[in-house]
Amino acid sequence: MLLANVPVVGLPQLLPDPAKSRARSGKTAGVQAGKAVADPCGSVTRSTITGLRSKIQEACTVAQTNVNANGAGVPGAEYPGAATYSLTVLTLALDGMDQLHLWLDTNGMYVAPDDRVTNASAAFNVSAYCREISSHLHHGRYWAAVSAAWNSSRNTAQPALDCVERVSEALSLLDPLAANATRCYLSAYFP
Repeated sequence: MLLANVPVVGLPQLLPDPAKSRARSGKTAGVQAGKAVADPCGSVTRSTITGLRSKIQEACTVAQTNVNANGAGVPGAEYPGAATYSLTVLTLALDGMDQLHLWLDTNGMYVAPDDRVTNASAAFNVSAYCREISSHLHHGRYWAAVSAAWNSSRNTAQPALDCVERVSEALSLLDPLAANATRCYLSAYFP
């Protein structure tokens, strides 16, 4: 072994100590010292999560309409698999939201009075779910766009176009939720 004769003294400090870095820069937890710190957990709430779920449900509803207009078995449908793939992955996104909400609710992670998620591990879990759900939403939007393009000459593309819009709206809600959940998680370590 190459390092067999090297004495073991412990691991070197590879990353700077965050507290020392903040002290040198005059910052506290990434915010200028003396300025009010916004509550990073403030938007990781039941209402934010259920609002996102509702938007994903809307996307699934129009994705089903797209399958009815452009899916397998529809006479003249072009690339019917695209409509089906879109609905399939959007349903996975909706299932993920349901699992997240059930886990938070069952484990009492929504804290009164405004049903915030303040537990660091729960906030990190919200962030992790968002990462997976984001992937499903991006794939669902992709396949809806493919369906719209392939069926544009049949004048049946509108449900697919509507699906693209609903998914885009869901993503615009998801990304801030994921970012704030991550900030909420980190606030436990960098107050």
